[in-house]
Amino acid sequence: GLELEGKTIGIIGYGHTGRSFAQKLRGFDVEVLAYDKYKKGFSDSSAKESSLKEVFLNADVLSLHLPLTKETEYWFNKDAIANFAKAFYLINTSRGKIVNTLDLIDGLESKKVLGAALDVFENESFDCFNQSDWQWHSVLKSKSNVVMSPHVAGWSRESKYKMARVLVEKIASVQ
Repeated sequence: GLELEGKTIGIIGYGHTGRSFAQKLRGFDVEVLAYDKYKKGFSDSSAKESSLKEVFLNADVLSLHLPLTKETEYWFNKDAIANFAKAFYLINTSRGKIVNTLDLIDGLESKKVLGAALDVFENESFDCFNQSDWQWHSVLKSKSNVVMSPHVAGWSRESKYKMARVLVEKIASVQ
């Protein structure tokens, strides 16, 4: 596997999940660069506020933490890949349509993208996959440098318990 120590992690989107991810990286002796188009002055002990250009120039790993909007749909595409100064790894735990899957596959095949961890896909419901979806899914699944999970990256026994507890508290507060 990849040793994280000494690497630069680029985070795109420094909201709740981006910040939480940066905090989890603290003990790995990595530099964390974070870019958020809508936030300024957020540098903290977990991440250095950076320009998008700085992330493209320095990141060994890119982690996406964006909401899906018209502006962010297919944000990660061949143009984004081309902007990176060096080959890098991709992590997407945000929304599937942030990543253009065919461009990601091209990036993997050209070795500009060294590997990918995907918790989400363009079509987030396997029940609704069409022939094209199954084709790219098959290509990704066959690659030893791609890890895929069905939108469960944040799930744990404890997180399910916490969610249930919050739900019960909210229901109880309505009465």
